[in-house]
Amino acid sequence: MKLLCKSGNLVYGFVFLAPFILFLIPLLEGKVIFWGTAGLQFIPWRTYGYALLSEGVFPFWNPLNGMGAPLFANYQTAFLYPLSWILYPFYLAGGAPALAWAYTLLVAVHLGIAGIGTALLLREMGVNTRGQVIAALAFSFCGYFVARASFFSMIWAGVWLPWLIWAIERLIKSEKFSQQWQWMIGLALIAANQLLAGHAQLTFYSFVFAGSWIVFRVAKISLWKTKLKIVTLFALGMVLAFLIASVQLIPTLEYLLQSQRSDAVDYEYAMNYSLWPWRLLGFLLPDLFGNPGRGNYWGFGAYWEDALYIGLLPILLSLHSLNLIFSRKPVADFDYEKRRMVKFLWMIIIFAIVLSLGKNTPVFPWLYRHVPGFDMFQAPTRWMLLAVFSLALLAGLGAHSWGYPTAAGIKRLRLLAAASVAVGIGAMVAGIVLPQIEQTFIRSFLTFGVLLFLISILALFTPGEGEFNHKRRKLWEGFAVGIMVVDLWVAGAYSNPFMEASFFNSSASVSKPLENHARIYIPSTVENRLKFEKYLLFSDFNANSNWDEIKLLPLPNMNLLLGVPMVNNFDPLVTNRYNQWMDWLNNLVPVESQNYLEKIGVGSVVQLGNHLDWHVIPLQPQSRIMWRACQRVAGKDENVLKSMVLQQMEFSDGEECIIVEAEDQCKIASDQIGANTTIEVLRDEVNLIEVAVRTNSTGWLRFADSWYPGWDATIDGQSASVERVDYLFKGVCVPAGNHIITFRYLPTAFPLVLWASLGTLIFCLITVVMAIKFR
Repeated sequence: MKLLCKSGNLVYGFVFLAPFILFLIPLLEGKVIFWGTAGLQFIPWRTYGYALLSEGVFPFWNPLNGMGAPLFANYQTAFLYPLSWILYPFYLAGGAPALAWAYTLLVAVHLGIAGIGTALLLREMGVNTRGQVIAALAFSFCGYFVARASFFSMIWAGVWLPWLIWAIERLIKSEKFSQQWQWMIGLALIAANQLLAGHAQLTFYSFVFAGSWIVFRVAKISLWKTKLKIVTLFALGMVLAFLIASVQLIPTLEYLLQSQRSDAVDYEYAMNYSLWPWRLLGFLLPDLFGNPGRGNYWGFGAYWEDALYIGLLPILLSLHSLNLIFSRKPVADFDYEKRRMVKFLWMIIIFAIVLSLGKNTPVFPWLYRHVPGFDMFQAPTRWMLLAVFSLALLAGLGAHSWGYPTAAGIKRLRLLAAASVAVGIGAMVAGIVLPQIEQTFIRSFLTFGVLLFLISILALFTPGEGEFNHKRRKLWEGFAVGIMVVDLWVAGAYSNPFMEASFFNSSASVSKPLENHARIYIPSTVENRLKFEKYLLFSDFNANSNWDEIKLLPLPNMNLLLGVPMVNNFDPLVTNRYNQWMDWLNNLVPVESQNYLEKIGVGSVVQLGNHLDWHVIPLQPQSRIMWRACQRVAGKDENVLKSMVLQQMEFSDGEECIIVEAEDQCKIASDQIGANTTIEVLRDEVNLIEVAVRTNSTGWLRFADSWYPGWDATIDGQSASVERVDYLFKGVCVPAGNHIITFRYLPTAFPLVLWASLGTLIFCLITVVMAIKFR
């Protein structure tokens, strides 16, 4: 490896550190990524989770959003992702601001990890150092990742794709069974790491690519016994990965089955963020339709979803790979296996682009309706991960064969240089004489012309082989990498806005999260208008000049930073009943629902005035823990249940009966009123609630908290059933007398799953040590 120095380690060090230039200045200034999901989800989630851990409470449950919701089972929190553990010391040292700063640092770290993994894979494929570095930079700096930097879990999951393929390559090329077993375990650990990273969609796409890769690679092996062994080891590795990650996956699966996505996502939701075909020009002109970081994005949909740029030089080199497979002349050091690889990668690119177009072709809609798995995610454009990765590998293969041009090649390069000058001059002239043209067009074509000219000149001065040209080649490679880094830095510099880390100062009280705090309710229509019309504009990241309002409001889930409970929940998964309940509540006139909101502990309702100005309507909240002495049985008819709940919402006056779904849940009358009952809350903690009840008749202790599997109850130490009441909430039937009722939450079968996960991990580590010892 001779690109920058004789030591290969320094090359990998360069590949790792290069993406840091996008974040270095903000990090040194104490600024952090905050826009969108970073500030509304990831940082509040983990801040609250770490606050709980600091008080000795594991963050299984979030009592502050959605009338109570799982926190650990929320897959994107990724509490068990190994690399995220570095965040906890930062939180202990400086609270939420230091945590937010470390999150931004981890983005750069992960982009560097993506680069190293890509370089290792290219080395395993026999590609020279130049190809390794160009491919590594193309993937780690790609717009797909950089524009999504605020979607932390997507970055964490996506960057492990090259490592996954690298482990498969090592598994295939190992000759001894002990080595194969060792790499099978390595594959399992990498896949488990990706499963724990918190983004199921990109992990699924990575596994699809890995499966395609293994089929492609073993197809060439002649011995069926060898094929079967490799495929079996690959399958075993994936099984072990799922077992290791089961401590996270099983609670998440339970949540999924209870959620609004338990069957399939709605068709319109699934087709949301289909790749806008014009954004394919982004491979050459990244900001042709503007950039929200510059405040001038005018394209369709979200900028980050269709961001594809991997650099002009890598794109040209990937296109050069087509010439290598169709050329009749032999290409030095480009054997049959590399040609075959180029064909495979172009097939993956075509496959990914067709799927990414989503509703713009009939292919994805057909798959949505007929093939399981395609109806579980939104944003078909995210399939472009596979296209971007394949193009980066092709760029490495193209760079590998980049040699001194032939006479005909020199002529074409001179014409290309002249054309690039014409493009640049034409862009400047158009900007002067045609002011009606979008300025984003002018800037993009001018940048394209300059880059194309520099690359053409670079190609014209490609040094030949030989000892005489060794130093010149090193300098030339340095210029090539320099042009590429500057290109990618300019393209990504405005992709993410930054904020002072102190913005995330928190005052969360976690020991008694709902004590002396009334809930805040923002109708869904109001919440969405505030988010996407006032504070978080897709066309301009910096349109809002008063970010403190988001905390003052607060928008969910920033309430976790303040320890304030909300009816609203901005988690990607919510229970299906909560989702339906919120729709019903949102459709009510505020005056009609006021009594109902007060009876579920709501003290403030946010409404809109003119010009998106918001104001708070104060209510008189009652305790969310109440006694109900009578019941109404809805039975199994969903329409009857819905009618009862809507009537309860609209006419919530005086003492009312609880709505239950089976008569045998509690043997009380439907008209029993006036019970003499006192309730004393002894403990009201995150995963534990304890209540003392004195009553002269059997009745329901109702909690205006979401019912969810895993909540268990005891009455005076004896197990009692936690039932779903009033459609959404949880309750327990309490007999007459004096009783202590205790509620505890633990994900279903969690201890068993935890031991299975730890046991598999220990088994993998022991077998690796033994394989190394006896190799």
